[in-house]
Amino acid sequence: ILGLGLASFALNIARISTDPSYVFYSPLARSWELAIGAFVAYQLFQPIKPLQVLINRHKSILSIIGLVLLIGAFFLINQSSAFPGWWALLPCLGTALLILTGKESWVNQALLSRKVLVWFGLISFPLYLWHWAILSFLRIIESETPALELRIGAVALALILSTLTYQFVEKPIRFGFRSQAKPTIPSNDD
Repeated sequence: ILGLGLASFALNIARISTDPSYVFYSPLARSWELAIGAFVAYQLFQPIKPLQVLINRHKSILSIIGLVLLIGAFFLINQSSAFPGWWALLPCLGTALLILTGKESWVNQALLSRKVLVWFGLISFPLYLWHWAILSFLRIIESETPALELRIGAVALALILSTLTYQFVEKPIRFGFRSQAKPTIPSNDD
């Protein structure tokens, strides 16, 4: 995981200044982000003991660092940033730290366990899909950047559609279809 991740990240850094479109869209140059996720999953299910000891000792500090990295990404990455490049480390490592530190860390207990943030987390994937499609179509229809009111309406629509998608598509697929109907077996007495 680490070897493939490092090779992908090296390609990302080597090509970001000369071919940013390639780096943004190429799975070869972006798979390092998935490798971070794979490493996190591995660490959660097959912990590397020295790393787990470090995480357990410094859960709250590491979670705060993760939050700072995410907030930093939000404020520092803009249209002029060579993204993904080095900039993508901020959200990727920030997210990895928050996941690795678990629900016992200060940030996860004090902030991320709030109902509204849990709700956003639950609808995050459908929201990613819906907002992108809606805002893209709106931009095509308007032939320019849409007015602020239209963008706000588009995001509101994306939130509604994401909630419906989570409720009626994702939950049934993930947790199974639960019906109140009871199957009946006809008797031979009829």
